Formats: sequence, structure tokens, C-alpha cells
Amino acid sequence: ISCRKDTYAGSNAFLTFSSDSVSFDTVFTATGSITKQVRIFNPNDRKLLISEISLMGGNNSPFILNINGSPGPVDNNLTLEANDSIYLFISVYINPNIQTRAFILQDSIRIRYNGSELFIQLSAWGQNARFLKNEIIRSNTSWNRDLPYVISGGLQVDSNSTLTIPAGCRVYFH
Repeated sequence: ISCRKDTYAGSNAFLTFSSDSVSFDTVFTATGSITKQVRIFNPNDRKLLISEISLMGGNNSPFILNINGSPGPVDNNLTLEANDSIYLFISVYINPNIQTRAFILQDSIRIRYNGSELFIQLSAWGQNARFLKNEIIRSNTSWNRDLPYVISGGLQVDSNSTLTIPAGCRVYFH
């Protein structure tokens, strides 16, 4: 029987990432996004201690972070085995506001280890919208172009009614 001392990688150890940024294209307010992932790799021949992974905006961020199966926005003292990896799962939920134009939200994920800090940049294009779910239009109706319309389930126009959709009006079907 023998014992082997289990040691951590030294100060020259490094991490690599599957991506240094995560972007979400046009996330409608109040609906949430798909979940994207980033892998953090330990290519060293010894395990590495990650002292902290944190979402810089904390609980106030529109981004949602899950660190290797644990909900964020922060996790501390993670041991990453030699030649192993962990997953970061990122999604975004944008609260509605009064803006009629698309807007961008940004945050970052900070990874601290061995006295170093690395960042993964996060960005999402947000857009307010009008949401219609299984609607029946029963009177003459005109839509406008200030916000897109998101239709889920279906949309019916009564046979005695007219729906006018002007040129340039954006309509999305879920």
C-alpha cells in the first residue's frame, strides 16, 4: 500500500474556456432565453482550486448562472481535477420596461484562481413586445409598428372583422 500526496497545481497553472463571451440575440421581455453553456477546462496535470466563480451583477443581474449544476450567482472553493472541466450554464430573463427600441444588457462572469482573475463577457439584446396568446380579434383592429407582436398558441380574426397590419410591423410566432 502506498500513499500519494494530493497536491494542487502551482501558480503557473492556467485555465482555458470553450468561449470567452456569450451573446443572446433578441430576447423578448418577460419570456426568458434559451440556456447557453461555457466549459472551463483544467489542462494541468494537477487539480486546481478555483476560489470563486461569480456573476458580477449578482442577484440584480438579468443573467442567470448555474455553476456545474449549482445555482449561482456565486460559488466558492471549487476543486477542478487535473484534465477535467466544469460547465457554466447561462440564461437571461429581461423585465419589461418602457423602451420601444431594442436595447442591450451586459454583465460578466469572474473566475478567480491562483491570484488571477479571468472574465467571460455576457450580452443580450432585449426587446419589449406585445404578447398575444390564443387571441380572437372580434372587431376591426389596426396594429402599430412601435413594438413587435409575439403570438403564441394562435390568432384568429373573426369573419366580420378586419386586422390591419401596416408595412414594417414585426410579427413573431411562438
